[in-house]
Amino acid sequence: MLRRIALKNIAIITGSTFILPYECDFEPEMAYSNFTSFTKKQFGLLASISEFILPSDIKSFPTPENRLRFIMTMANDCLVKKERKLFEEGFEFFQLSLFSERNERFEMLQINQKQEFILEGFENNKTEIKIFLDFMKEFSILHFETSENYMKNYLNFEFMPGRYNGKVQV
Repeated sequence: MLRRIALKNIAIITGSTFILPYECDFEPEMAYSNFTSFTKKQFGLLASISEFILPSDIKSFPTPENRLRFIMTMANDCLVKKERKLFEEGFEFFQLSLFSERNERFEMLQINQKQEFILEGFENNKTEIKIFLDFMKEFSILHFETSENYMKNYLNFEFMPGRYNGKVQV
């Protein structure tokens, strides 16, 4: 009788280890105090917008955090309340105009369709969308410029403590 229970427990443990990777998401959920209403799909849309504005090259320009986390941290921590509200409203208007005009997900659009849609947001009288896209562009470029490779090789930046010249005459 004990063998049956042991075999049953072993089968349950083995089966659950095969099912576990498919059911669990090991990436921690992003939680921002000022953007509590954002869903996982909306974070994905933000990531695809920033990737379209400035494609990331992880091999050449590695960064300690991914771009979406950087953008949302900057928007959450560095923008004042009025700017955060403009960012959120612009994102809502972006989603509404995307679904009303294209009736598709942004990720599924072709590159030229994405380009047309983004340029429409920058050029037309949709000021909310323009402000949102300006923030996304600014934070995407800032994320790229804070990569170690860019700072060392293009800006000639030296990290702390810097160069030490011990035998310099005074």
